[in-house]
Amino acid sequence: MALVGGLLSAVPAPPELDPRGLLAAAHKPRVRNLALQIWPQVRERIAASEGELGVALREARALHSRERRLVQQGVRDLAQLEQVLDLALEPSGSTEERDLARWLGWLVYAGLPIEEAHLAWRAHGAGAPPAFERAQRLIPLLEAHLPTLTDTEQIALIGNVDPQTAEQLIDCYGNAAADFLVACAGPSPITLRANAAHISAKALAPRLEEQGLQTTPGSWATHALHASERCDFNTIPAYKQGLFEVQDEGSQLLAELVQPDGGPVVDFCAGAGGKTLALAAAMQGKRNLLALDVRAGAIRELNKRVSRARVRGVTAATLSTTGALPREAKALLGRATRVLVDAPCSGSGVLRRHPEYRWRLGKVSHYPSLQQSILERAAPLVAPGGRLIYATCSVLRAEDEEVVEAFLRETTGFRLAAISEVLGQERASELWADQVLRLAPHSHNTDGFFAAVLIKES
Repeated sequence: MALVGGLLSAVPAPPELDPRGLLAAAHKPRVRNLALQIWPQVRERIAASEGELGVALREARALHSRERRLVQQGVRDLAQLEQVLDLALEPSGSTEERDLARWLGWLVYAGLPIEEAHLAWRAHGAGAPPAFERAQRLIPLLEAHLPTLTDTEQIALIGNVDPQTAEQLIDCYGNAAADFLVACAGPSPITLRANAAHISAKALAPRLEEQGLQTTPGSWATHALHASERCDFNTIPAYKQGLFEVQDEGSQLLAELVQPDGGPVVDFCAGAGGKTLALAAAMQGKRNLLALDVRAGAIRELNKRVSRARVRGVTAATLSTTGALPREAKALLGRATRVLVDAPCSGSGVLRRHPEYRWRLGKVSHYPSLQQSILERAAPLVAPGGRLIYATCSVLRAEDEEVVEAFLRETTGFRLAAISEVLGQERASELWADQVLRLAPHSHNTDGFFAAVLIKES
């Protein structure tokens, strides 16, 4: 494979930071120290919540809003550039000194004069400064260095992932692994889902335009609209009225894949309820949708969203991590015609939205066994002839196809249904789906998702 040319496009461009911001980030301890505190925490805590960075920034009350944005930008960029900066700077010394070198190297990449980086380095009392001038020449440096590496090493370096993850990306995408990383380095669309219980996407678009938000139709999902810009949706009357949700188009497609048939439906790993709300709208208020999650906080948030969306028929319950199912689920054993298991995963499919997840990918080997155990726990709920839909926001086969294959080997009475059997040949062809559904930023401009439909034989 010849990955070099395409991969270079995955290196984030230097951020456009004003000179005052660069100097503040280099010399103001409150800015620099917050960045150096947050970034190792997010990197090292495998189970770090996606809101951890936001919480830390909100708690830093001494910082101006522009300083908070600078720290946020720095942490996001370092999630993509850490290994590249290490190649350029060859940082040494303590962990603290290596992190400081990367932070200052990123600022030099963004335009900080080298002499200012040296001043900040000496003020910290560190040893000999790294070769900060090399941070000014990252792209030429990479152009010379990448051809000396194997494909796996190139993906690992530019993607800032461990070699095992790089191998899995190549196994999944082949040459397109570079395209995946390039797409993950770009911006994410802002996608809305019209609440079909109250309004169609076609009717919602002009109403949003009247309220100051331009949209265009989605490419794949029935109720999707792409917003032209980011905004505070809480200020838009249509949002407060529950007429739409913010939801990636890939996530909307997973909900469409469930295809409720009038029987009981279980969302087994509902989280805060994005897909639950989509299913409730599709079911038109029939009181047979059960949402489960192990996190009580997620269930509380789900109930709030159900109330705002004004959808009926949803029952939510907290699921224990082990032991018996809650009574609401026990009542549906062998009766649910659709069971969705959107399992916890590495998050490798949402790197475009969460570049910091790169730091977690090499430490998630427990996920496949967890995912299989969740599938096995949900399977008894499925009625004969019913469907068990397994989904993740991962693009790694170890969390996707291999989990399904292991489940089918060890659980009798289920078979894998081709996507064309579920959606019809024309729709499956449009989505480039065969036995399973795979979505990705570079192929569909959605987050990365996987889904397989398992039918319980009568």
